Amino acid sequence: MNLLHHSTNRRDAMLQTMFKNAPIGMLILNRQGVVMGGNPNALSLLGYSNKELVGKHLKDLIPNQFQYSTCREGYLNDPSVRQMIGEKELLATCKDGKKIPVLIELSDATTPGDDIGIAFIRQIGGEKKMSKKK
Repeated sequence: MNLLHHSTNRRDAMLQTMFKNAPIGMLILNRQGVVMGGNPNALSLLGYSNKELVGKHLKDLIPNQFQYSTCREGYLNDPSVRQMIGEKELLATCKDGKKIPVLIELSDATTPGDDIGIAFIRQIGGEKKMSKKK
């Protein structure tokens, strides 16, 4: 299906539905790495409401895990799909302070008037243990 053949309103509704129902967490970032919004999967994973998450910097959600400025600088100079790599596994800090192992991949997008980043985030490792406990 080619989304370009649909009306703008229908295309926007379809994209919003995909964002809301994506099976992976998605954070929309501005060029400085500040969160502009997140989908329900990301909000659930990190324990934030969208209102609480907007305005937080990605480096605050993944603190002291990697050389953020170098990573960001490289990404801004060559925006392309790439995985964020830390010295060890990346640990996201949830709202309650709990740290969870995550995989984060970055992508870029150009929208009318804005260049944005998209951080795809998913928990790794512990999800199998948690699902067995349920």
